[in-house]
Amino acid sequence: MKFLFLSVFFLTSAGIFAMDRGDVQYFNRQIQEFRSLMESGDSRSAYLILSGLEQKFPENENLGSWFSHYHHIQGRGFSRANQNSLAIKHYQEALRYRDSEGNRVLLAASLVANKDYFEAALFMENHLDGLSQKSRFHFMREAAHSYSQIENYKAAIYHLRNLLFENPGDTNTLNQLAVAYLRNDDDDAALELLEQIKKYRPLSGQEKALVQQAKGNEKVKGKYRTVVSSSFEIQIDNEKYDQYLLFILGILEKAYMDLGRIFNYYPKHKTRVKVLTDQDFTHITGTNENILGLRTNSSKELYIRFGKNIESSKQKELKRVLWHEYNHHLLLAKTRGLGNIPSWFTEGLAVFYEPDFQLETHRDRLKKLDEKGFLFNAKTLPPAMSNYSMYIMAASMVHLLNEQGTLAAILVGLKNLNYRYIFEDLFRDTTGLNSPEFTNQWNKYISGYLEKHQAQEQ
Repeated sequence: MKFLFLSVFFLTSAGIFAMDRGDVQYFNRQIQEFRSLMESGDSRSAYLILSGLEQKFPENENLGSWFSHYHHIQGRGFSRANQNSLAIKHYQEALRYRDSEGNRVLLAASLVANKDYFEAALFMENHLDGLSQKSRFHFMREAAHSYSQIENYKAAIYHLRNLLFENPGDTNTLNQLAVAYLRNDDDDAALELLEQIKKYRPLSGQEKALVQQAKGNEKVKGKYRTVVSSSFEIQIDNEKYDQYLLFILGILEKAYMDLGRIFNYYPKHKTRVKVLTDQDFTHITGTNENILGLRTNSSKELYIRFGKNIESSKQKELKRVLWHEYNHHLLLAKTRGLGNIPSWFTEGLAVFYEPDFQLETHRDRLKKLDEKGFLFNAKTLPPAMSNYSMYIMAASMVHLLNEQGTLAAILVGLKNLNYRYIFEDLFRDTTGLNSPEFTNQWNKYISGYLEKHQAQEQ
């Protein structure tokens, strides 16, 4: 791996009083060799040279900035390569030699990128002093985010309230604080903050949904019947359906094991699932009657419509909806919502891993889409899947990835997604194609699949 090499400043006996002329000459020769090795990409040998200099001159404070500079460069190289564990080690060394704002910010960012949320939050809490206002505000916000990721919402609220005190009227902080209160089951506080946002600007679509959710939660409080396991908290809002609580829990515990094994991810905290009547589902989610389930980013809960799909004659449909929404939950939790994952993969993955999904079952639908020229291609792949036919096409795209043997590698790589390394990067690294190219490949695959079956039938 090659790293950026910045200017080397040679030392003179006037610059470092603890070194005699012979030491300075030795040091400069070593630095020349170090520079040559770095430019050739041999960072390991270059590091050995610096290690030797550190052992020879351990007490010379002036050398600290140079060693910090080296580790800073190494850390940035590993960060760009998405090797965050190695970047953390170098940034820690850089910070040990020189406690600078830049080294603090880079170490904090690498801890977050590596999902070391507790360590990141503690580090940022303990390194606020001496920062510029911009970095101080950034640390407070990121500490709150890190605590939210481990579901310590009280700690997140503490940091966001302090941030709001120092920067009153900041609607971004008001928004994040409202979400934290909602996740902490304080709907009144969330509504109050959302009302404050309206003093500065109109509410966004996401904020209007938060208002709907908070008001809906208020309406159904006290109605829930609850059952709890080590992995789930299931709430149902009508005693008439108590008989289904254990049935629902059994479905979800099975999904926890099977989907958890597929994703190689098992949530550390209980997942809350609210199974609601049609009326309460609408109150909380604000969605139409065609939506049977929903996983919210604001509260990280699953909402399941209680109406027609829960009748004993349609228990298979209930199982499908529960698995589908729990699949979304795992994907969002594992990636922390990062990576710009496209809708075709999100929905296709959820449908593909629904119980009893078989591509053959949907062959007639795909055939009609093909005949009408409605199959996705590079130019027509939509940004959102908006109907059942789109869901089936997306699931068949995931089916092709599985047939090609690349789906498992993509699922493993999801843990590496961040602001710099997005899904499209992972997809290209894994398949050798970008999404549009793969869509065209899938289009030909489905057409061939349909032609093959048609020939067999004749």
